[in-house]
Amino acid sequence: MRGKYRTVFILPLKTEKILTDYGWEFSSPEALSVVVKEKVLNDFGLDFQGEHAGIEKYIGEKLEVLFFYGSTRELETIMFKLYEDDVASVQAVWEGGLMNFSEIFIPV
Repeated sequence: MRGKYRTVFILPLKTEKILTDYGWEFSSPEALSVVVKEKVLNDFGLDFQGEHAGIEKYIGEKLEVLFFYGSTRELETIMFKLYEDDVASVQAVWEGGLMNFSEIFIPV
């Protein structure tokens, strides 16, 4: 998918967020639970596209989802690229069972 998109992140609880010259950087003492990934994959019906350099890419209808892994293969960040400004759909999935495991971050 190409074109304009809105970005939304799902992060571990208590993640430090820093905007740098290169974009957002995140730091957390914890990793995301596998429960978070499973819910995102199931609720959005995503198709696996590939993996490169610790990043798994999935696509769905009008969105891409990237799962970022650290050096020990722990899930660190989930990034949504929304090609229609449908932040509410991500927020609904998060509110529907992920609030205890993660936090949502919507850059402005």
